[in-house]
Amino acid sequence: MKDMLPLEYFLPIDALLGLLAFFVSKAILERRAKRKEEEEEVVISFGEELDDKEKAVLEAIKNGAKTLNQVMKATGLPKATAYRKIKSLIKKGLVKVEIEDNKRILKAKEDKEDR
Repeated sequence: MKDMLPLEYFLPIDALLGLLAFFVSKAILERRAKRKEEEEEVVISFGEELDDKEKAVLEAIKNGAKTLNQVMKATGLPKATAYRKIKSLIKKGLVKVEIEDNKRILKAKEDKEDR
C-alpha cells in the first residue's frame, strides 16, 4: 500500500487533463467553424462567364420558375444537370433560395444589394 500515491495527487492531475481536453476540443471546433465559413464564402466574379445551360437556368428562374421541377420543364435539362447548374448559380451569387410556406423557392438576385 505504501507504493501507491495518495488521492490528493490525482485531483490536480485530473483537473489538468480536463483543461487540456477542453482546450484541444475548443481548438478543433474553432478550426472546423473557420473551415466551414471559408467554404460558405461566396466569391462573386462579375467577369466570370456563364455557360449556355447556366444562362438557360437563370433565364428560367427570372421568368418565374421557382422549383427544380419548373426549371427542368422550362429548360428541358435532366434533373441532375438542372440541380448542378442551380447550385453553381447560387455559389456565384446570382440565385438565392428562400423558404415560403415550408417550400424552397428559387429567386434570381436582381440588383447589386442582393449580391
